[in-house]
Amino acid sequence: MHATIDLEHADQGLDKASFAERVIPLPTVLSVFAVLVSLAALAWSIYHDPLRAHLGRYDFSTPKSSLISLLQLQADNDIGSSIALERLYGQRAIQEKLRTISVFKEAEWRGNKILFVSYESDGMKKYSMESFTKDADTGLWRQAYVSSFSVGDSDNALSAMMKSWEEKGRLE
Repeated sequence: MHATIDLEHADQGLDKASFAERVIPLPTVLSVFAVLVSLAALAWSIYHDPLRAHLGRYDFSTPKSSLISLLQLQADNDIGSSIALERLYGQRAIQEKLRTISVFKEAEWRGNKILFVSYESDGMKKYSMESFTKDADTGLWRQAYVSSFSVGDSDNALSAMMKSWEEKGRLE
């Protein structure tokens, strides 16, 4: 049995607005539509990984194509792909280093701060130095490369300490 609406006689005794509200409740339709849009947005945010999607633009299948892709990634300032690549390559190693890192000494050389650190990598204890220089424009510290070889030209004692730390894990 089907219910039918006789539109020609439907408005007898009712004004047209109240008839339309009973047949098509606009607030209900809009509410249902809003809920559906919200659910679609929720599903998109849960299942869409915007960072990984960017890596498809680059080719890492050979060493040569990887080099070109890394340079292109830097030239494009593609932060999303850089983060996705880091996630793929070294997330476990970074988490292990973060969990186990200790700073034993801080030294200064030509405006650079050299941190003598130890951490674990694949369960093995490692000893290294992390160097930082203060950016004149921003006042923030950023990583800088300082080797024991370059320090040896002007500070033999610090150079020897750096070599001893890396090789033996001792500050001598």
